[in-house]
Amino acid sequence: EYTPREVDVDGLLYREGMSAVKIEGGIAGNVVPDSCVVSVNYRFAPDRDEAEAEAHVRDLFDGFDVTVTDSAGGARPGLDRPAAQAFVAAIGAKKGRSWPRSSLAIHHASAAPMPHCRIGISA
Repeated sequence: EYTPREVDVDGLLYREGMSAVKIEGGIAGNVVPDSCVVSVNYRFAPDRDEAEAEAHVRDLFDGFDVTVTDSAGGARPGLDRPAAQAFVAAIGAKKGRSWPRSSLAIHHASAAPMPHCRIGISA
């Protein structure tokens, strides 16, 4: 079972997420498929860079072939800047509030006899 991280970054709570977003496989309804591809999107907090996010996914999908197809790192909120502080004050944001996340799209395939995994990182 996967438990997403909740990370405080500059006083804002980021909740990471990993979701299966697409499943492909088989050629007909009455034929056992020889492969199955599951596309997964991983959204990570900006305290991780792209390499750390990829390493996390590779560890999670250990035993499968993994290919990164695209990647975009997250931007820290920059709450140390006066303009950002004024914006947060104007919208009434409070410490621990959720904030947007970076994204890592993962494509996971399992085929007999060799499992396979394609991963894409996106924003």
